[in-house]
Amino acid sequence: MSKILSELNSIINELNQEEKYTLLQNFIFLSNHLEFIFGMPEPWFIIVDNQILNDLKYQDNNKYNVNNRKRYIRSVAVLMIFNFLKNYTEIDMAVTMTPCLFYEFNNKNVLADEKSFCDLLDTCFSLFKKFRVEKFASFGLDNYKIASRNIKNIIHDEKQVIKVIQKLKKRQMAFDVYQKFSLNNANSKKSKVELFKPPYLIASQIAERQRINLKYFDRDVINRVVACHLEKEVYSDSVNTSLLKTKTKNFRHDTINKTASMTKIEKGKLKGLADIELIQYCNISNQFDYKCEYTLYPLTFDEELTDLIQETTGFNASMTISGKDSKEDIKIKQDNFADNLTRMNTIEDRGKKIFGHLSCFYEDLSPLFS
Repeated sequence: MSKILSELNSIINELNQEEKYTLLQNFIFLSNHLEFIFGMPEPWFIIVDNQILNDLKYQDNNKYNVNNRKRYIRSVAVLMIFNFLKNYTEIDMAVTMTPCLFYEFNNKNVLADEKSFCDLLDTCFSLFKKFRVEKFASFGLDNYKIASRNIKNIIHDEKQVIKVIQKLKKRQMAFDVYQKFSLNNANSKKSKVELFKPPYLIASQIAERQRINLKYFDRDVINRVVACHLEKEVYSDSVNTSLLKTKTKNFRHDTINKTASMTKIEKGKLKGLADIELIQYCNISNQFDYKCEYTLYPLTFDEELTDLIQETTGFNASMTISGKDSKEDIKIKQDNFADNLTRMNTIEDRGKKIFGHLSCFYEDLSPLFS
């Protein structure tokens, strides 16, 4: 028996074939992204980004506005995702708001008072209700005092990061990315060796040496952001011949440009604060390593953000043993390795069940798209 919401059924039937195709594309994008956490520990805290929140905020207007019709269809795709998660999988989940998203939803304004905080949080939760889910959560927004402190810390960190990036970009970034030296081999003959140092590695080392005073963001994440901004400068100043450009071509990764683009400095403000926060909170590797009994993950249509999160996080089971390890050390490593394998198998088995539910959902959807 179909578990598709009657409301969703009616909405889809009102769309023309082109809009149905767009809706299906949007749904597939969201579901493909969420597949990354299929089988991960519950509850799931689904962090909905501001683009989706604004789509919901103006959903009724967008429905009848030709120019914003695609935004309306996007919001329908989100309803489809939550229909699937709630009615087909019965995953324990909560739609979640975080300080950076809250700050950006408030147009990057400082909270005026407790009433304005409560009113805005109520507005967010009222939008969440359109997902037809039952649980809402917030991290770092427990009350006005905590929310206000977190937002002030975010603003402080934003200024610190901008200051460091602007200061470093004024420097000349010319380095020897290729260093040549000689080594004696077993036959006492000298061999010429060329050591390559990628521009991003140089930029990372520069970023790590900065004493950035952070109050909210994770230092490793911010160092990565700063390094991605500097990498282009190091590359342009150091790789100044066609030969060097050819040699370094395969060492430049798209994630560097994506991160720099996502966190541009415009009019004295750092773009992508919420994106930085999502990268920090939604690192699946860390959640797996720390054996979290929950999963934090974003729901977004931002392709760059989804790519970055998936390219920079993941988990595996591995074990390294050195000659310095004692028998006790080796035993602990073996136990941890076995435990990680068991957890990975459990995640895989749970994930397969969710994929099965997704197939059922598609089967029930098919008459609506024919």
